[in-house]
Amino acid sequence: MIPDAPTWAVSLETAIRELTSEVRHLRLVDAPVLTYQQACQRLGCGSTKLKELIRNGRLKRSQTVGRTRMVTAESVEKLLGRPVRPPTKDPKVLAAEIAKLTPR
Repeated sequence: MIPDAPTWAVSLETAIRELTSEVRHLRLVDAPVLTYQQACQRLGCGSTKLKELIRNGRLKRSQTVGRTRMVTAESVEKLLGRPVRPPTKDPKVLAAEIAKLTPR
């Protein structure tokens, strides 16, 4: 929060925070596949553990794109016990709200 900021600035800062969290969520849910590195980051494990999870059938391997191996994002979310859910607000709606708050 910005101290002694005008009301529009506080509202803009709040809207930006909401939009940022929505964008992070979209990145998380909307990508159908994750690289091994992204999956490792999401799961908090190393590549050896990730390959073990794939071998054991706990993660579903996707197609290889070039030399990049991928796993399905849905299998990662299931392993983490998170429901795959749609974003709470449409990003276009949030962008329009931010545009309204921006001074001209």
